[in-house]
Amino acid sequence: MVSKATASLAFLLALILLSSTFVSCYDTSNLRPTTPSTKARKKCPKNTLNFEICSKLLNGETNADIEKCPKCCKMMEGLIDVEAATCLCLAIKANILGKNLNIPLSLNLILSACHKKVPKGFKC
Repeated sequence: MVSKATASLAFLLALILLSSTFVSCYDTSNLRPTTPSTKARKKCPKNTLNFEICSKLLNGETNADIEKCPKCCKMMEGLIDVEAATCLCLAIKANILGKNLNIPLSLNLILSACHKKVPKGFKC
């Protein structure tokens, strides 16, 4: 006769074998990537109207820097490059910055003044 300890051990081993079968059958091919792509982000996580303060960086000078408009760069703190670019793009397109602007040039000027980059392949 089989002892209770041996029967319990056999049952436990069977459970482990069965649970490992379920885990190995799990399909991971449809999991989303953890980093957002440039195309995936189309929303600005901040209020676009607040980016009006960035217009001070677009006064025609080529050497725009953070000292000219610290509030603009402060608005972009915590945003990744694609989010900052999206927010500025929306502000420029809505003419919130108050000028008729060359979008790629203005976007690049403001982002670089705040030590951010236009993401590769980003379309405004």
